[in-house]
Amino acid sequence: MSEKYSPKIENAAESEHKQEHAQHHEAPHQNTEKANDRHKHQENIKNIREKIGESSKTSDEASKHHAKEDDQPKASYKHVQAGSQLQSQALKQNLKKIQTHLPAYQRQFSKFIHKPTVEKVSEGVGATAARPSGLLFAGIFSFIASLVVLTICRYYGYEYNYLVGLVSLGGGFVVGLILEAGLKLIKKVRHAS
Repeated sequence: MSEKYSPKIENAAESEHKQEHAQHHEAPHQNTEKANDRHKHQENIKNIREKIGESSKTSDEASKHHAKEDDQPKASYKHVQAGSQLQSQALKQNLKKIQTHLPAYQRQFSKFIHKPTVEKVSEGVGATAARPSGLLFAGIFSFIASLVVLTICRYYGYEYNYLVGLVSLGGGFVVGLILEAGLKLIKKVRHAS
């Protein structure tokens, strides 16, 4: 046979076989390393979750502890509820702060005006009696009526009666309220049809 035995070819085949064998045996070892890494990662996650659970328990205990402290009355701390009580307390604090900067006579007047009974009466009168249109017509009507009566008194020599100004003021106010009510009624009729 003319073929010669070539040890290089056989050595190359053997080295390829050895490499494949090494890779084959290293693969499970690499897989176990990956599995170990995953296991360590999962253990870290468990530890972190346990720490979070412990800290949440301590925060719950802390809030219970603070709640117990809040139940005990303190002289310097006043418990404030939200809503209208909070608003009224804030208003009182602002009024006191502002009143401290006022002169004495204005401070007394401010304290009187801001009493709850006086405020309620003022708001009630402001919503019903002191209508802007009524006051506008009262002023205009009183001015015109007083001017006309004063001119007549001067021309004919009569004595001017100051009660005319007050009566015309009241009359103008009533006329203004009637005109406002009439305009509102007309608007309602127009919107209804």
